[in-house]
Amino acid sequence: MPSSISNSSLRAPDAPYMRIWFASLLMVIIVLAIVEILWREHGFQPSVRDSYDLWANKRHHVYDKNHGKPLVIIGQSRIHMGFSHKTFNKFYPDIPVVNLATRTCPQEVLYDLARDTDFHGTLLVSFVAQCLARKGLRQIKRLKHYHKKWNYNSGINAAIAAAIQSRLVVVSSRVQLKKTLLNLLFEGTLPKVSVATVASDRSTLMDYSKINLVSQRAYRLSIAQRIFDETPVYDTIEWLRHVKLLQSAILSIQLRGGKVVLVRYPSAEEYWEMDESSYPRKKYWDLLSQHTTANAVIHFQDVPGMDEFKLPDTSHLSNTDVPAFTELLVNEMTRQGVLFK
Repeated sequence: MPSSISNSSLRAPDAPYMRIWFASLLMVIIVLAIVEILWREHGFQPSVRDSYDLWANKRHHVYDKNHGKPLVIIGQSRIHMGFSHKTFNKFYPDIPVVNLATRTCPQEVLYDLARDTDFHGTLLVSFVAQCLARKGLRQIKRLKHYHKKWNYNSGINAAIAAAIQSRLVVVSSRVQLKKTLLNLLFEGTLPKVSVATVASDRSTLMDYSKINLVSQRAYRLSIAQRIFDETPVYDTIEWLRHVKLLQSAILSIQLRGGKVVLVRYPSAEEYWEMDESSYPRKKYWDLLSQHTTANAVIHFQDVPGMDEFKLPDTSHLSNTDVPAFTELLVNEMTRQGVLFK
């Protein structure tokens, strides 16, 4: 009996169609390669979109059961843009680094990790005294996303996206066709090169050679002034009440075998003057050693060499200085017994 299914429908496409398909694919690859080269010649570099899913991926790896206890970084933009994973792993290649810095005050993430009984790593906290008077709304949003929305599927998608974005400029949101056309139409120029480059591990480097430093400095100080104006100034008694909450979280982590380091990254000139006018070091920061059991309390003014770096915008290290600063910080953590070679 003849078959009811025609074999003709199962035949592979004729050779000409295959050649057309491969030729089209090759053409797309060539065009993308040319566009990639052109964008790089204009100063663009691959940079990862720092999405909530990417952050949640890192939050999920604070345990890192396959490699032992990790070093987990939390805190403000100064450590987000001022800590070299590569430099750290040069000294401690067996300790994985997990970057959870959110460019805002770190206490909400600290409290979250303190409640997580499975976390027992080393926590490096970029911290300023006035943080205890601020609310970490950005952190809360990221934490809610991790605990309520993130799953393995979104994690895999974020990891794949980060792997691609860290290698190709053409997938960057800054050079999307629509954005580029709008820039050309209304401004007559290509999109501006970003001063910040984000790696797939969420480490971020600032290349101040790409921008007008005078404008960037003025912009940074204007933001700082607004934040200082919005931040209440606690008296010492009220501030120490908040330190007790901080200490409770630190102790919870330590009782599980973890460690906590509080570090004050540099600020300079006008920014440092604002810091001192609202929360002077001697009145606030210097009390942390007495009122917390942190494994180390490190202030940049106390470590030789840390206060010698030039901060282009008065608040952040330049990308060229990050490795040297990280080395000083790692050596100080080692000297104080937080890390062991």
